[in-house]
Amino acid sequence: GSYGRDLKDKTLLDAIKAVNEVPDIKRIRLGSVEPRVLTPEFIEEISKMPKVCDHFHISLQSGCNRTLKAMNRKYTTEEYKEAVENLRKAYKNPAITTDIIAGFPGETEEDFNDSYEFMKEISFSEAHIFPYSSRKGTKAADFPNQLEKKVKNERAKKMIELSNSEAMEFLKYEKGKEIYSYTASEGNIDNVF
Repeated sequence: GSYGRDLKDKTLLDAIKAVNEVPDIKRIRLGSVEPRVLTPEFIEEISKMPKVCDHFHISLQSGCNRTLKAMNRKYTTEEYKEAVENLRKAYKNPAITTDIIAGFPGETEEDFNDSYEFMKEISFSEAHIFPYSSRKGTKAADFPNQLEKKVKNERAKKMIELSNSEAMEFLKYEKGKEIYSYTASEGNIDNVF
């Protein structure tokens, strides 16, 4: 998602357009992009490219603005929601996936509930949920108010249950459709459903 920030005349959109022109490339999927990349103009351009998959993995990490700020994320839940809404206007039923950390240092019960409710509001097709784990050398490892492992695991479990439920709802909508995945190692296309 950061491609081109260090260049004067190239952007991520330029890279996607160039890849889209390569005949042997069958699909393009955007993964781990931040919501600020997904402007209405960007979405309008990629929606014109048939090789761009309607599956977008958009970094979230938390559905609580206070926690996002503590994580030093450069976006808000409002910006995230706007990006998702714009994708859903441009694509019939895009798969929206993300990663969420439960139990970040200092996360209160209210912060967790905000994140949980935001997850419900967005209704992800899949979310990868992780209980926070301290990494030596990171700022967060030295933050006060580290949560107990039990609390982090309980919160992660609750979010995983919600994610599984939302994934099933998404799949119900897709039932009966032919959806293909490309297996690069085999060089062929496999029918998923």
